[in-house]
Amino acid sequence: MIISHKHKFIFIKTRKTAGTSLEVALCKYLGKSDIITPISPEDENTRRAMGFIARQNYKKSISEFRVNDLVYVARRMRNRMIGKHGTSSGVWPSQFYNHMPSHLVRDQIGIAIWNRYYKFSIERNPWDAAVSRYFWHYGNKKISHTKDRFRNFIQSEIGSHVPNYDLYSINGVPAMDLVVRYEALFSGLEKVSRVIGLSENIHEVMKEIRAKAQFRRNVDYREMYDEDSRMLIAKHFAREISLFGYVF
Repeated sequence: MIISHKHKFIFIKTRKTAGTSLEVALCKYLGKSDIITPISPEDENTRRAMGFIARQNYKKSISEFRVNDLVYVARRMRNRMIGKHGTSSGVWPSQFYNHMPSHLVRDQIGIAIWNRYYKFSIERNPWDAAVSRYFWHYGNKKISHTKDRFRNFIQSEIGSHVPNYDLYSINGVPAMDLVVRYEALFSGLEKVSRVIGLSENIHEVMKEIRAKAQFRRNVDYREMYDEDSRMLIAKHFAREISLFGYVF
């Protein structure tokens, strides 16, 4: 997630939509006062290797802590001491974080900035996105990728309903100035680049990055589906399918 005071925009990052690649690319143009939330260590290294600004200005200062924040810190520290949530990167509550939903971003920055800045996000055909999420989950594991395995994945807790709609919407209504379709990424980002005043289409910078793209196999997403899994995605992502007219 990025808030750029320099270019007056807010990027709401969705899942499995090239969001990390776009986030890294946008950092080429950001200033020292802009808010950039952390991403994975590997992708942070990519930002730095390209000479771009990395994560910054996303944490609360101690003076901003409320009672609930202090309780949060105490619980996280206790959990780490007894071995729970051991993979967490830290215990301090952040003011902004990766994949932060629109309503929380608005509440943190205030309605005046929210209304004035250009807000954009990305959405993707949910049948395609589910396959992308499946391959990302299994990474480079040497397993047989069958329809049965894929169906079991999207029926599981980790692979089931992961709505991007709730990230770029507030009270069930899309709250962006533009939701770029992943399937038309070049033209959509060309418009974004023009509106926020970049000197080039940010899509060209993304081509140099390709964050996480190595996980996706060269497969037509339709080949992974049977009728049950197709209908499950249709049920869970009915809002996105209706809004953008997606078809299987």
